[in-house]
Amino acid sequence: MTFQRLEPSRVAFAILIILIGLWGLVELGFVAIWAPGVGPPVLREPIALSCSLVSIVTGVGLLWPRFKLIAAGILFAFLCLWLLWAKALPLARAPTVLVSWESLGETAVVLSAAWALAVGRAADRPAPRRAIKLTEMGPRIVYGLASIAFGVAHLGYPALTASLVPAWLPWHLTWVYLTAATYIAAGIALVVRLYARPAAALSALQMALFGLLVWLPKIALAPRDADTLNETAISFMLAASGWVIATAVAHRHAADGSVTGAKITGAGVKQNPEHART
Repeated sequence: MTFQRLEPSRVAFAILIILIGLWGLVELGFVAIWAPGVGPPVLREPIALSCSLVSIVTGVGLLWPRFKLIAAGILFAFLCLWLLWAKALPLARAPTVLVSWESLGETAVVLSAAWALAVGRAADRPAPRRAIKLTEMGPRIVYGLASIAFGVAHLGYPALTASLVPAWLPWHLTWVYLTAATYIAAGIALVVRLYARPAAALSALQMALFGLLVWLPKIALAPRDADTLNETAISFMLAASGWVIATAVAHRHAADGSVTGAKITGAGVKQNPEHART
């Protein structure tokens, strides 16, 4: 295995998905991004085992340049099924429950990162530029819509969210509204592709800070609490997914820049209008 072509965001994403898979094997249950699980009691353990094995196998594949696109494609397909079966169906039964929207958004964020990794860089595959553009829009838009869902969920139960703000920070409700606003603003920016790179990067940073400032201290107080462990793993998995999206948007921006630079006529440089929107 060669590691020269591994991007930091893909490495972080792969390592976390592997660790979640190993954790699921130890627990023989649904953990982190796979929780709370689905299926009748007799099938829950085999389904949880499948989730763990998919996590491990695809995570290892993402670290192997030769198989990275295949591994990402398998993970993307599995997450699509999981989104529909384990998250969308419960949401359809209770569409007014904001937690269901947030849970669906969490799966959608990881799905968007797997999708971006499955698409790969434009330089990695020979395809018409228009086709590449269409396939690279999907992960960005899905990630943006999920970010909007997170912001709306924050606003839906501000008191509960405020209770999670570290005690040493003042104005707890202010932080709730601020983080909700940044989620929504970042999501809109990603959907319309306006300042998409900083929006993706800052939203990923916000997710990482939740893990560092909110959940890791709680683990120190209750290291065996399953809910705290799940929330911590989800926060860092979402942050890694956001990092993947930010990297994909940066690659897209670089590809647009190279095309813009190549459009030189006798009258000078012909600007690509898309280049100014990223």
